[in-house]
Amino acid sequence: MTMASVHADNGNDPAAGALIALEGHGRADAELGTDTANTLGWFTSVFPVRLGVGEHAVDVARAQADPAATRALLDSVATHLREIPHQGLDYGLLRYVDRVPDLRGAAEPQVEFNYLGRIDLSGTEGNPWSLLVGAHDAALPLDPEPDLPLRYAVDVIAGIGTTPDGPALTTNFRWSTALFTEAQAARFADLWTEAIATLADAI
Repeated sequence: MTMASVHADNGNDPAAGALIALEGHGRADAELGTDTANTLGWFTSVFPVRLGVGEHAVDVARAQADPAATRALLDSVATHLREIPHQGLDYGLLRYVDRVPDLRGAAEPQVEFNYLGRIDLSGTEGNPWSLLVGAHDAALPLDPEPDLPLRYAVDVIAGIGTTPDGPALTTNFRWSTALFTEAQAARFADLWTEAIATLADAI
């Protein structure tokens, strides 16, 4: 919904869909038949998906006016993601190891979506640790390697954190200042917030 709205703002056809790099974390032992029990660290994978194509292109304005279209978009995204073999883990091998020409020559996503899952487990499962959140998280540098170029024009980094009112979705945005003004970045974040609220109302 956010990307369809951005396309519409820029005079582009939202029906082309949103080409997004999805970042995943965690071990896929059940999926791949591996055993990573004696390893340490995150197993990060990134693969591209194109979502909200054709009739499933729904911008925020249409979603607010037509909850059925919103639910149809959600169903199409869920179905598409379920159909991706091995949760996209094969993509890196096919592109960078096997060097499949169709993948090497494909368009690069400009937006990455990085869902971290539940990022604060303190007080919920009795674990003796939790990831840093809130003020502690904000104290960490967003770009610890400022000399490295950004791979994506926009990074959308989301996770579920604990608040006094219960679990809540928190989203951080990182964008290229060479490509976006503060106002454009704020517009993107506002559209994202509206899209999330509209989706929640529709389901």
